[in-house]
Amino acid sequence: MKVGLIIVCSTLLLTSCVRHVDLRTDSSGISPVSPAGYLLVTPEKVVSPELAKTQEIVAQRLSTKGYSASENGTLYLQVGTAIRPASLSLSKPGAVLAKAYKKRGSSKCVWNEYRVVIALTAISDGLEVYRGSASEYHCKESLTETLPILIDSALAGLGNPRGAVTKRRRLN
Repeated sequence: MKVGLIIVCSTLLLTSCVRHVDLRTDSSGISPVSPAGYLLVTPEKVVSPELAKTQEIVAQRLSTKGYSASENGTLYLQVGTAIRPASLSLSKPGAVLAKAYKKRGSSKCVWNEYRVVIALTAISDGLEVYRGSASEYHCKESLTETLPILIDSALAGLGNPRGAVTKRRRLN
């Protein structure tokens, strides 16, 4: 009886140490989408190693889906990366854009929200072909560590937009 109780208690302790994050994604656009060439739109005067890395990974992921950078592309590609202290809320008059996030029991940790936004827009008429975003709150992981997961999640609805979805993801 005591051995069984010890095993149960040990299992509960170990599983309580497993860390999870909520991966929040949102995608919209037209379905289906034919792969095409794109022009990367980069903001002027923005020098950011995180943005450059995000653009690089997005280009790699899009190439596996048949898209390619091209001077004669038919789409504009816009990529955005953001880091926000999770304790700050963002709002505009009449609407809360992002609520402050406070994780219980983690007072020694500073939480940040990492977000990636990817948009493909038709050059000819401005139609938004696809917009995907993904975000997570993290305490110990860096943006660089989470970029591949955020980008894959932001692109998951390309050709089949899924709207807003939240999934719990286990951290390594």
